[in-house]
Amino acid sequence: MKARRKSKASIKTTFDRKEARARADRVKPDIPLPADWPQYTTHEYYTWMMRGMPQDAIVANWSQHSPHNSHSPIFWYQDKLLSCRDCGAEFVFTKNEQRVWYEEYKLPIQVKAVCCTICRRRQRKEKEAAKG
Repeated sequence: MKARRKSKASIKTTFDRKEARARADRVKPDIPLPADWPQYTTHEYYTWMMRGMPQDAIVANWSQHSPHNSHSPIFWYQDKLLSCRDCGAEFVFTKNEQRVWYEEYKLPIQVKAVCCTICRRRQRKEKEAAKG
């Protein structure tokens, strides 16, 4: 008696099922989603991103962000080394400053600090002096 050969379509279907199961096992959505997670971010993607979060980072609270059309939300804040537009000095845009800007002041998430703290203070003083 001859052994029956499986068709290529049958083999491909079986392979696809096994591959899907293996993929689901690799990325288990075990990290709970925030209550306000955007619909375009799947639980698997959120879990994958949060597993890659640096140890010293702060988790972003999406419900506190101003509405934006970005398809890549900020998952966490971490210190960024930037160069000042006015004086050219390098400064750190700290994770706490970022959280305040985006969650408390409701600035758009695309906004980045362009001036160091010293130059920002100087600009504020100049504006106050011009008003008064």
